Amino acid sequence: MTTLAEDLIVLAHDPAKGRPLVGSTRLACGLAGALLADLALAGRISIDADYVYADRYSPSRDTDLDTVADRIAVSRRNRKVHWWVNKLQSSTLRKRLLERSTREGALHRARRTVLVVFPRDDYYPRDPDRRSQLRRNLRGVLLGEVRADARTMVLLALVGATGAHRRLFPDLPNRERRRRIKTVVTGDTIGRAVRKAVQSSEAASAGAGG
Repeated sequence: MTTLAEDLIVLAHDPAKGRPLVGSTRLACGLAGALLADLALAGRISIDADYVYADRYSPSRDTDLDTVADRIAVSRRNRKVHWWVNKLQSSTLRKRLLERSTREGALHRARRTVLVVFPRDDYYPRDPDRRSQLRRNLRGVLLGEVRADARTMVLLALVGATGAHRRLFPDLPNRERRRRIKTVVTGDTIGRAVRKAVQSSEAASAGAGG
């Protein structure tokens, strides 16, 4: 099974233009949350009252997940999910997971030149049908047509927290879309933490710019 981070990356890139649907900070926060969610679903960490606890050590041979699990295990204090999302999210994480998704065949990278001299990498889902299926599943859950499993619920929470839902489901009125996401993922700790991290990061950026 693919990781939640890979599914989020695939969903968050426009299959026609190769450009991300959300800003880099939003995507980085979402990817940090996805790593925590994969560990939680695998039973390697637990979340109680917003705090993250390392339950057991069982290497998965997934370097990214094992690295996060190790950091949580050796932490001297139990930290909240929001703290970990903020700690893990970075442009380095985003770029590393983009490279991984490209290397493992989920994305195709195309180098572009902007304004003649500036290089830019665009990322296209290598399998558009897979992306379409992920999107259909999430839409079905939103509309109450599909019963969601725990993994799909987390993915929908991440899509909502990063704001990618605006571009993935543009035909649904914004207020209705937000209401449906909130109803479906009520109580999702990781999605809430990602949303909080996005808000605090963007507020900090706005303050620095002002």
